[in-house]
Order: sequence, then C-alpha cells, then structure tokens
Amino acid sequence: MRKELFKHDITLLRDTFGRLLRRHARTNLIKLINKTHPADLAIVFRHFNDNEQAQEFDLMHLDDYILHFLVELDNTIIEKLLSI
Repeated sequence: MRKELFKHDITLLRDTFGRLLRRHARTNLIKLINKTHPADLAIVFRHFNDNEQAQEFDLMHLDDYILHFLVELDNTIIEKLLSI
C-alpha cells in the first residue's frame, strides 16, 4: 500500500506548485500534475486558495486521472470546481 506523503514532502510539493502557478509555467505545471499521484495532489490541492485551485484544475485533462483526483477531494471542493 502506498505510504502517505510526509509533511515535508507535502510542503515541498505545495511550494513547487505555487511557484509554477505564479510564473504561469503551464507546460511545467501539466508535467508536474501528470507525475503526481492523484491522492497526493488532492492533499496539496486543499492548501491552495480558490484562484489557484481553479487554475490548476483547468490544466487537468478529462481522463481517468481527473476521476481519481476528484474521488480524493472533499465534496465542497468538488462543488466549487464543477461550478466554475
């Protein structure tokens, strides 16, 4: 079974996503999203503000990955994302 990310790893991943979002590094963000496990991304996603969540969600492709990602999120976050 996959181990949860440690607090340091979550912080590192959150900071990386935040830096790439600020720089509007779309290609790098897509690569990072595709390399990150959906459950780990869901953990980090909760730390973003609404604008950052919307930007990141817009970069995801509609496929099995996004379905696994949505399963890991809270219902309130899913409702916000799908209403955008």
